[in-house]
Amino acid sequence: MPFTNYLEVASLGNMISYVTSIDYMPPWHADTNYSTFLGERGLTDEEKNLISEWVSNGMPQGDPSLEAQIPDYPEGSAVGVPDAVFTMEEAYLIEGNNQDDYRVFVFETNFSEDKYLKSIEIMPGNYAAVHHVLVNIDTEGDCAALDATTPEYGYECESGFCVGEIPQLSAGYTPGMVPPVWNNDIGLLLPAGADIAIQMHYAPSPIDQYDQSSVNLFFKDEPVLREIQVETIVDTQLFIPANEIYEHYVSFEIEEDISLISILPHMHLIGKSWLVYAENNGDTIPIISIPDWDFNWQNFYQPEYMLKLPQGYTVHAYATYDNTSNNPLNPNSPPQNMYWCDYTTCEMFFLPFSYVEYQEGDENIYLGNSEDLGCTNPDACNFSPEAIIDDGSCGISDDCGECFIPCCFNTITNVCDYSVSEQDCEYFWAGYDIISDPETNIFWNTSCSFGCTDPEACNYDSSILPGGFDDGSCVYVDGICDTCENGIIIDNDADDDGICDGNELEGCTDPIACNYNEFVTNDDGSCEYAQDFYDCNGNCLQDLDDDGVCDECSNFDYVVVDCDCEFIDPATYTEFFTNIVEDDCILIEDCYCECISDTDEDDICDENDNCPDDYNPNQEDSNNDGIGDQCDQISLNEDNVIKKVLKITDLLGREINEDSNNKLKVYIFDNGDVLKIISHF
Repeated sequence: MPFTNYLEVASLGNMISYVTSIDYMPPWHADTNYSTFLGERGLTDEEKNLISEWVSNGMPQGDPSLEAQIPDYPEGSAVGVPDAVFTMEEAYLIEGNNQDDYRVFVFETNFSEDKYLKSIEIMPGNYAAVHHVLVNIDTEGDCAALDATTPEYGYECESGFCVGEIPQLSAGYTPGMVPPVWNNDIGLLLPAGADIAIQMHYAPSPIDQYDQSSVNLFFKDEPVLREIQVETIVDTQLFIPANEIYEHYVSFEIEEDISLISILPHMHLIGKSWLVYAENNGDTIPIISIPDWDFNWQNFYQPEYMLKLPQGYTVHAYATYDNTSNNPLNPNSPPQNMYWCDYTTCEMFFLPFSYVEYQEGDENIYLGNSEDLGCTNPDACNFSPEAIIDDGSCGISDDCGECFIPCCFNTITNVCDYSVSEQDCEYFWAGYDIISDPETNIFWNTSCSFGCTDPEACNYDSSILPGGFDDGSCVYVDGICDTCENGIIIDNDADDDGICDGNELEGCTDPIACNYNEFVTNDDGSCEYAQDFYDCNGNCLQDLDDDGVCDECSNFDYVVVDCDCEFIDPATYTEFFTNIVEDDCILIEDCYCECISDTDEDDICDENDNCPDDYNPNQEDSNNDGIGDQCDQISLNEDNVIKKVLKITDLLGREINEDSNNKLKVYIFDNGDVLKIISHF
């Protein structure tokens, strides 16, 4: 009957009080004083007395509103919601002939990629009939091939899988067990396309029964970095004499450092106890003790933290059997000699254990769900209502409400080291007497004083410790400009440029300014610049005719002249030669209205002279060809001379087109003649 409400519990109150008082319920047969495991089931003496008193007082219901909520267990699984489920294709008939039945069933996964397994859970379809289940990950298809040779569903195999493969004994099923869950970086690899085969051992039954079991797979989100490996301590030569309580011993040598993940002690009906430990030169590592073995409550026992078994240690395993008539579970009456075999009425010494290669720090790796860890003491200052596993972190508050969590306290450095165990620590904050002792905890606050306790800080207060606590208020100088005065940091770098205020220099920082100073750190807006076309000394940047009036010639496509002639604005100014209008400054005269060039000194500017190299003030041109008679070598016979224009240039010798807007064009002929023509647009 499930205990889901008051009436269900009260109706069996007397039985509950009895089975809990003798530790029959909740079922947990490993000795918790010898070693600890995940998922331990048990009650404290206080809890057992509370049940007994409740029953003795008539089992009052109390306030129904205070009843605990029923846990929401996943249906069909003790692990959670599976990622894949494989179920036997049909129900298998277990004949009622009082014989053990061994059968292998194969599931084709058809996965196209590798899967990393977090757990494998066997879900028996008939719990009363299933004795145990072995699991084999078959990558070669051998089990499927053997299955294909038989007409019926599955194939018979008494030992293993009959294909030479060793079963994966890190997973499986025995009565009462919860499957192991592999957290962290460990797990099993299920290769793409691999089959999963299960060997079902059905116990003898006098009546026909049916079973249709399933396999639940749970995948990991990340790849497995360390794959689970299995060793099995076994003795197939087991012999148990009749009418004796017999102890059988087997040992196993550890050849390399390993981290134990789980162990599955297994025997049959006359088994009484197990004791397993590792030892080397007197150093003993407890593994498991089961003083009261129960075939109906077997388990994959997982230590809470990875258990290191060093190289060179020997695993000692002792199993005790009661093959006497005083054992009500003895299948033989009178008792008979017992031997190893797979049948339920025979016996086994079978001890598989799972492990991974040891890595530094494995001892600190919790094998359960890390979210289950925390402080479970409601009176502790860091009580976690979500935690179901107490990790020893419960803290104690001082008078000021500061919570101190157990740790190894270094009285020299005043630092807590949570990685050092209590056994390896001189001053471990494990209880009030230690935590509240000023010599072992200078931070314990009895006066509710607080402040900065770091001597390196600007606002360090030496009166806080011992007896007070650091409130996180420490402030520090930056090591550049800051100074500390009476616990207050003085900022000596107002503009945060990394130059202390006392070292700042005001002035002009613009390199093109006349008063630029390379040593100035702060620009104060005092930069001074030269007037356009002048340098910082007032000199022209350019004055082609040295008349004291600056030219500006930033582009060689332009020719700049100074104009101060009476026929235009008398003010001195600068004008571009190109794109000028007729009334503006003309290139042929300079600022004194004299010719820029008059080679023949005939007072006719070369630009207008029809014969600039020969003196001809009258500019005679008898044939009106634009070339003065003085320059014509043949005078009136000039028309008989044939000459060809090679190119046309401007005054500066740059080649231009015939239709150019330039007023002055220089024609250069193939006979060496040069003709200058001024156009009046």
